[in-house]
Amino acid sequence: MENTSEQIQALQILYEIAVSIGTSLDLPKMLKVSLTTFLKKLNCSAVGIYTLNKEREGKFNFEKIYAIPRQVDRNEAYQAAVQNIPVALDEQTLAEFNKKLPLNGYSDDSSFFHIFELPDFGLMVLTKSDDYLPPLIIKSLAPLLLKLGGACRACTTQESVQHSEEYFRSLLENISDVITLLNSDGTIRYQSPSVERVLGYHPTELVGRNVFEFIHTDDSLEVVNAFNDVTRSLGSGRVIEFRFLHKNGTWRVLETVSKNLSDVPTIAGLVVNSRDITKRKQAEQAHLESEERFRQVITSISHHIYMTEFTKEGKHINRYLSPNVEALTGYPYENFVTNWNFWPSVVIHPSDRAMASVQAERFTKGKNSQVEYRLVRSNGDIVWVQDSGRVERNLDRQSIIVYGVVSDVTERKQAEVELERYHNQLEQLVVERTQRQKMVAVLGEQLTAILDPDQLLNELVNQVKKYFDYYHVQVYLLDDEYQNLILRASSGEVGVMLMAQGQQLSLYGSDNIVAKAARAAQIVRVDNIAQSETQPHRLLPDTYSEMAVPIIVNEEVFGILDIHKDKTGSLDEGDANLIRSLVNQVAVALTNAQLFEHIQNRALELAKAKDAAESASRAKSEFLANMSHELRTPLNGILGYAQILKRDNFTEAQKEGLHVIQQSGEHLLTLINDILDFSRVEGGRLELYPVDFQLVNFLQNIVTMHQLQAKQKGLTFVYEPLIALPSTIYADEKRLRQVLMKLLSNALKFTETGQVVLRITDHHHNEAPLPASSPQRWVVYFEIEDTGIGISDEQLARIFQPFELGRESDRQAGGRGLGLAIARQIIELMGSKLQVESKPGQGSIFWFRLELPASEWQAHNEMVANQVADATSKQTVTAEIVLPPAEEIAVLLDLAMMGNLLAIEERLDYLEKLSQPYAPLVQQLRQLTEDFEEEKILALLNDLWKQVNKPG
Repeated sequence: MENTSEQIQALQILYEIAVSIGTSLDLPKMLKVSLTTFLKKLNCSAVGIYTLNKEREGKFNFEKIYAIPRQVDRNEAYQAAVQNIPVALDEQTLAEFNKKLPLNGYSDDSSFFHIFELPDFGLMVLTKSDDYLPPLIIKSLAPLLLKLGGACRACTTQESVQHSEEYFRSLLENISDVITLLNSDGTIRYQSPSVERVLGYHPTELVGRNVFEFIHTDDSLEVVNAFNDVTRSLGSGRVIEFRFLHKNGTWRVLETVSKNLSDVPTIAGLVVNSRDITKRKQAEQAHLESEERFRQVITSISHHIYMTEFTKEGKHINRYLSPNVEALTGYPYENFVTNWNFWPSVVIHPSDRAMASVQAERFTKGKNSQVEYRLVRSNGDIVWVQDSGRVERNLDRQSIIVYGVVSDVTERKQAEVELERYHNQLEQLVVERTQRQKMVAVLGEQLTAILDPDQLLNELVNQVKKYFDYYHVQVYLLDDEYQNLILRASSGEVGVMLMAQGQQLSLYGSDNIVAKAARAAQIVRVDNIAQSETQPHRLLPDTYSEMAVPIIVNEEVFGILDIHKDKTGSLDEGDANLIRSLVNQVAVALTNAQLFEHIQNRALELAKAKDAAESASRAKSEFLANMSHELRTPLNGILGYAQILKRDNFTEAQKEGLHVIQQSGEHLLTLINDILDFSRVEGGRLELYPVDFQLVNFLQNIVTMHQLQAKQKGLTFVYEPLIALPSTIYADEKRLRQVLMKLLSNALKFTETGQVVLRITDHHHNEAPLPASSPQRWVVYFEIEDTGIGISDEQLARIFQPFELGRESDRQAGGRGLGLAIARQIIELMGSKLQVESKPGQGSIFWFRLELPASEWQAHNEMVANQVADATSKQTVTAEIVLPPAEEIAVLLDLAMMGNLLAIEERLDYLEKLSQPYAPLVQQLRQLTEDFEEEKILALLNDLWKQVNKPG
């Protein structure tokens, strides 16, 4: 027993649906309201209304007139329901279908549908996504469906009634077709107003006239026959096309259908319906012409064009194939139209089908593709093609359309094969030529190493014959008068005989190719001796081709390299270029040989001149040495007696005279020494005699000597030993003193105010420090800096030249211009270079760098028994104090004597870093320097000096 509440709910739903039916006589509005109610109340997903139409020949068909939602075609359940609605029904199948209604079912997406009959109107389709309609609802829908069908009929009938009169009223007024009523003889009884728009005539202009007056004569026979056919029988006639004269004189094409209504009393004639199809005929004609042009284009090109569809079911359908497929493959066109597989399975070369399969796979994935493969024509010929396909997706049919072009690339492939073959040949030729060029390079290198001309030419002919497999090679050289070519070298045993005969050719009187090449200064080649004017030598009977290559030296013909081959035509342009390259090297080798001969001769001359110069130099040096000795002996006597006489009591005038004698003698002695040293430098006989000597004492003595000179001129002399120095070095003490004294003397001479600095350091002031010195070798920079008059750039350029007085004051002071030249030579002998920087008015810096081998250190630490006493009490140093080496105490003592407290502090820093045991002494001395106790410092250092110099 059904539930009462469900019945009540069903009745309420049915009531609301019933109320929504027939609310309007406007069919779309009425259906919108009713179907919306159906959707909401029955919880449906889609609903549609179909009307039953009667077609021709007694057939029926259902036509959808309204549906909610509008995109109902996307509803799978709805589409599944529509599949159950038959088409083209006759009365029997229609009755059988109606008996099955209502029809229930479901779709693949698990949705449900119902098909109900709308009595005397059509069908209604409902779909639900959850379940079928309840049986109670289905049973109760019958009266509602009857009502809905009636409402639909009412709306349809009402619309027909309302529009029939208006329709037929405006039909004739606004119809685009021309309606004409004709009598049986063709006279026009009625003409619709549309004739004026179509043909330009007012209807009154045509009524009463015969229609055949306006028909083109070429079409009149067909029109008359059609007219007679219609007049002889009732009903409609056939459709005909003909040309009708427009009022403006042009012809319009009309499509006409006639109907004989003679049996209708109100008409009693022929009704003719005409339509202007002029534009359509023009379009058709244009289309035909376009198709013809397209066909001609497709036929004229050699490419095969195709359009293939790849369906979603996996089928391949040829939608279009150009006729060129026959010319390309040799197979009939029909073989490809219906069978897509004929191309890949028969036409494509078996070895290339896998490649074509890959292309087809790319097409199915929607990717463009271009491949090259081979086709096998029907006659067995192989054709190379390029298959290029562009892909487009057909969204409506969910398929892929491929537009492709197949081009015959056989000629290109053949050209590529030929090009590759030619490329390989060219590579082989290049390899051969490269090898021969390498041979030429090797041979040229060998020849250029030979400096004897005869040996060079003999090696040339024999090696060229050997390397390049020539039959015979020989060289002719021009004589000194440039009149004859003389055979100077010839290969092989034949060459020995030819040389023995003394072969020669007249340069201007011979037609031999050797003479021709010499006259023209160009390569002359004969490919076939037998066909030329030149006859081969009787000793060279197998000569068939010959080439003469000029040897050009200094832009003039020096000779000819004559080459013979025993193969006709085997000497080509490649041989000419190759031998030309070799001959250029031979010319260089000959030039080198000539130059070598000239150099040898010149070397002999120079050797003789050198011996003479050295002999003269030795004589000069011996003379200078003897002269200096002879001059030095009496001069020393003069200087000695001058010093002795100065001790006696003389008047001031006499003392002044003695002073002038001594000063002039010293100057003369210095000049003699400089000249003697310079003669040794110039003769290359200046030598170094290194010895072990104490560097600190050596420098201190030089400093002490020049401090007095500086003091006499009112200058400050600064000694800056900025690095720790070895106690003893191995060097030429005399020459190093000579250089330093010359540089310091010059600095003092050319400085009027300011100071002169002797700086000992480990790097030049404009350079970075070098790596630290080792105990075996010390790197020391000697710098002499002054604040004197300076030197100009022009003077700096020649400051080290002998007898060059770089500064005006040199001349005023009686300078000789030899000191700096000698100093520079000495420094260069010591393995260094004397350098200078200077600015006029600001001063100069001379410096040089020496690597000085050190002797064994003389440093030692002596333990003394006493502590350092107070400097004023002069007590001795205790045993707790470790003394530095004597050389270091001597340096500190010298600095104390000069009063240079700053230098003492720097030296104390060095001692403190050198050895920790020196710290107590360093601390004591540093305290005294900070208190400026110069006298106490001097007293302490004097005491220490005595301690380290005790006997035993």
